[in-house]
Amino acid sequence: RRSILDADRYFSEMHRAMAMMMSDSALLLTVKVQSCIGTDAYLELKRSPDGRTCRIFYSTMGRRAMDFQLFRKGWRICHNEAGEMTRDFPACAENLIDTADFHAFIRSDRLNGDKAARILYELQRYSGTHYRGALPRDPREGAIITVESMVERGAFWRYWSADCAGCLPVAAILYWLSDVLAGNERRLLQSDPQAAHLAAQWSSALSPSMPTELPRRSRCSSPGMPPRTASKASSHTSHTGQNERWKNILAVLSAV
Repeated sequence: RRSILDADRYFSEMHRAMAMMMSDSALLLTVKVQSCIGTDAYLELKRSPDGRTCRIFYSTMGRRAMDFQLFRKGWRICHNEAGEMTRDFPACAENLIDTADFHAFIRSDRLNGDKAARILYELQRYSGTHYRGALPRDPREGAIITVESMVERGAFWRYWSADCAGCLPVAAILYWLSDVLAGNERRLLQSDPQAAHLAAQWSSALSPSMPTELPRRSRCSSPGMPPRTASKASSHTSHTGQNERWKNILAVLSAV
C-alpha cells in the first residue's frame, strides 16, 4: 500500500526545498539524474548576490530512499510505542511528505572560483542550445541526465549517461560538479572518458589557487626554544649505553 513518488514530483519538491536555501541568490544550473531503479540525484548551482561565489546544492536521496522514509513515517503513525497497531496505515503519501523530509538530505559546497568562471563561460557560450539525445529502449544500466541552464537565454540538454557525445562540454561540467557526490551517482556522471579528458584539459588551464604544499611547523617544545637536533653519533652512543646497563642488570639477576 506504499505510494511510490514519481520522478516529476520528487524533483519538483526537491527544487522547492533547495529554493529556500540562499533564496536571494541567482540560480544558474539544475541537474537531474534519474535511473530506472529510483536512485536519483539532484543538483543546483547558485551564485551569490554579489557575484563573487558559487555554491552547489545537492541531494542523492532519490525516490527509493524517499519512499523508505515515508514508509517509516507511516509506520510510526499507525503504531504505538509497544509496536501495537492502533490505526490504519496511510493509504497515500500526500499527508506524510513535508519540507523537512527533503531538507534533511540537502547538502551544499562552495565551488572553486576558477571552475565557476569556466562553467559560466561555457553556459554563456552555449546559450540558447536545446539538445535531446536518443534514449535506449531497455535502460538497464545508466541514467537519464537532464540539465537546464538559466544563464542568458538559457539552455536545455537531455541525454543518456552512456551517450554524451552530443553535449560533451555539459558532460565535462557535470564531471566537475559531481565531485561532491558519492557512489553510483558520481560514477554515472564521471564514467565517460571523453568528458573526463575535456575536464582535465580545463583543469590544467586553471590558475592555481593555493600552494601545493604548506610549510611545515617545527616541533618546538615552546615558542622560545630552538628545535631539537640530534646527530646519528650521539643517538648511537646513547643506545649503546642503554644496552650496557641492561647487560649488567641481567648479569646480576642471573647470579641471584
